[in-house]
Amino acid sequence: TAQKYTYATGEIKVGLLDLPVCNFGSVDDLISCIDQVFRRMKIPWQNCVGLSCNNTSVNVRRHRSLKVHIENSAPKLYTLGYPCHLISLCALKAASSLSVNVGEVLIQVFCYLAKSAKWKHLLKEHAEFINVEYRRILKHSGTHWLSMGKCIERVLMIMPALSSFFQSDLEEKKQTRDVCNLVCSPKTELYLLFVNSA
Repeated sequence: TAQKYTYATGEIKVGLLDLPVCNFGSVDDLISCIDQVFRRMKIPWQNCVGLSCNNTSVNVRRHRSLKVHIENSAPKLYTLGYPCHLISLCALKAASSLSVNVGEVLIQVFCYLAKSAKWKHLLKEHAEFINVEYRRILKHSGTHWLSMGKCIERVLMIMPALSSFFQSDLEEKKQTRDVCNLVCSPKTELYLLFVNSA
């Protein structure tokens, strides 16, 4: 996307310039791809005053990055890392001081239930019995930081059914006891609610 200032009207317009296909992720390929769009639209690189992008090295490292390339033509460029990613990094750092690792809870619950169609069916029965809408547990990936919010919401929706399920007569395996203790702890639900609201 780009913001374009029009001198005649004094307006700043925000719009999507183009969606070019960039099949390779090297710095040169990225720059070449954007350069083609800029040349086609007759936008000189020196007209760039700001860059907001994710914080990958191809975009913002000190040597040979998109940022460095633009700064060669526009030395007063203001670069802002992707705000959602920066906020997520701050939140993850803050959450690491909690006594319950919320990401680990999400992964353990998913992995436990993923092993058995029988357990998924039993969870569904528990949800119906206590009148909670059954929704399948989503898979959280530590590298996909945007998935955490959706995964927490889903676990919170069926938390009463999960607690009932894990407190019922399941096989007495250490893994079952560990997940049960984690899910059934009131502290876990409190931290899930806290991280979800943050």
